Amino acid sequence: MELLNENSFKIHAIDNLFEYPTNLYNIDGTINQNCVRTFIGNLHYNLKVNKKSENISLISDALIEYMEEINQIFDVIIPVPSKKNNNVYRICSDVSIKTNILLLNIIQYVDDKLVVMNKNCLSGKKVLLVDDTYNTGFTLKYIYSQISHLCSDVTGLVFVVNRWFMRVGVIILAAGNSTRMGAGTNKVFMKINDKFILEYSIETFLKVDEISDIVVVYNKKDIDNVNSIINKYNNVSFVQGGISRQESLINGINMIDNGVDKVIIHDAARPLIYFDVLRNMINLCFDKKVLIPVRKSNEGVKIIDGDVIMDSINRDIVVFCQTPQIFDKSVIFILKENYDKGVITFLLNRNIKINIYNLEKNILKITTMDDFYYYEYLIGRFYEKNKWL
Repeated sequence: MELLNENSFKIHAIDNLFEYPTNLYNIDGTINQNCVRTFIGNLHYNLKVNKKSENISLISDALIEYMEEINQIFDVIIPVPSKKNNNVYRICSDVSIKTNILLLNIIQYVDDKLVVMNKNCLSGKKVLLVDDTYNTGFTLKYIYSQISHLCSDVTGLVFVVNRWFMRVGVIILAAGNSTRMGAGTNKVFMKINDKFILEYSIETFLKVDEISDIVVVYNKKDIDNVNSIINKYNNVSFVQGGISRQESLINGINMIDNGVDKVIIHDAARPLIYFDVLRNMINLCFDKKVLIPVRKSNEGVKIIDGDVIMDSINRDIVVFCQTPQIFDKSVIFILKENYDKGVITFLLNRNIKINIYNLEKNILKITTMDDFYYYEYLIGRFYEKNKWL
């Protein structure tokens, strides 16, 4: 079954499955009564959950049979690893033994990030990427973007398809006044390459399959600018903000569909979101109440009193919070309560665990004109050439 045919990249699935979460529970904790597994789905489930290792050979046989059905010859087979088990590698190894296709184990998780090692060995090769389950194809598409320029052909193949996946809502906060900017206008409605800064965030989120709702919260003074793009983004809702960030956030929450599982809150003043960061955060947030991207300090951090330094802080225990930030649905509606010390402090006071995602790259916030000029350079150099990964 062909799942995707996009930019010369095809993803196939051997079979269908409704299997996730592993023990067939719905996200609200109730037992799923409508779960039906196909033959391959049952093999995969029992391999992963009940450790039936004899299923490795059965699944590899099915994988080889499907490769023959699509009538393609591959030079290299590459397993996409899981952080919890190595079943995909074991199955690919079995396929390699049976078919003499070269097995390369060059995709690794490094600090919770997916990394392709030694890419140059793929030059001119016909490559088969193998993963166990397909939710949205985001992982396979990301790996394809990293290696396709080297290979003569890349095809994706998964064992089974999950017909359940997480629904995510997004609130983009764009209702500020930009007083520090000194540009005389809301910075998110300044243009780079004839596009509002706000639009770069919108268009990034629209590319993510899990995202079902996008709400932009705007300042009423910007209604003319909003009206100029509202018809351009038919799947995006726009709502007027309040007099404070909290009021604006509440207005956004009220517009989000109650059926979502997670809600992303993002500052429109951070227009370029790295796709790999967004992908990794969505992959990691399933079992977390809150996931916040942070940057470690590479500068000395001091405590001051007026214009005098009083003490130093160990910078190893200091991080700078950025966005997009992901919240579980059960948490996001708590934020409608009154608080006056910021979202993070409010949640900590409620004893809600806040997980961090360590950023290697800065998702810069536009605060000054120098920041704006820097983004002009970045967008001209990378974004418009589809190199923003």
